[in-house]
Amino acid sequence: MKKNTIIYILDIISFFWKLIPNIFRGFLIRFVLAIESRGNPKKSLKFLFQIQDYLEQFINQSALRYEGKHHPKHRLTSYHNYFISNIEDNSRVLDLGCGYGYVTFKIAEKKLNSKITGIDRVSEKIKFAKKEYKLNNLDFISGDILNYEFSLEYDTIIMSNIIEHIDKRVDFLKKIILKCKPSKIIFRVPDFRRSWQMPLKKEIGANYFSDIEHFLEPTLEEFISELKSADLKVVNYKIIWGEIWCTSEITQKN
Repeated sequence: MKKNTIIYILDIISFFWKLIPNIFRGFLIRFVLAIESRGNPKKSLKFLFQIQDYLEQFINQSALRYEGKHHPKHRLTSYHNYFISNIEDNSRVLDLGCGYGYVTFKIAEKKLNSKITGIDRVSEKIKFAKKEYKLNNLDFISGDILNYEFSLEYDTIIMSNIIEHIDKRVDFLKKIILKCKPSKIIFRVPDFRRSWQMPLKKEIGANYFSDIEHFLEPTLEEFISELKSADLKVVNYKIIWGEIWCTSEITQKN
């Protein structure tokens, strides 16, 4: 109820704000930002980067409203096609941290002879996925992968923007390898070198993560080093859209 009230108030304010012509609204915003850019450059940079983070949130919210049910990044970057191209036919696939299930569904749609399972610990997301996406080779599980008792093992695990949310990543990977016995894990992770701004943000003590819940946004070298520590070997990778997409194989079977 509180959220709806805030949205209602914002809609009213937005109506009157947008009665002001774009040229004047743009001038006011640029004027305020110009003021913020003055003074101590380090302090100015830190605050401007914070404003940039706020702007990114609002862009994502508007992008979702523009697209409808899904974020347009799925359509525009088509990263699920990288997963699909690295999954063998007749595989058992686990999409770890599947969220609302869109990517899991797109994989199941192309890999009809494979068994595709999405798992997420947020039950509301799984309820949505079960209602929205229905294929014979697709199912969804609500639970934590480390505590859930699976009835079968998986050939491939997908971790799309997941590993950076884990503090002890090497230990986590070793545990899911032991639990699910996959031969392959496919990753999608933010690349630290996606912009010159990332090392500058880190240097001045500003937030340089794309999500406040992240523990790490690695360089390629850091990422590969952690995979090796978890007994994973890189099969192929590509760096695109500011992300590292990587397919790895287990080097030691348990």
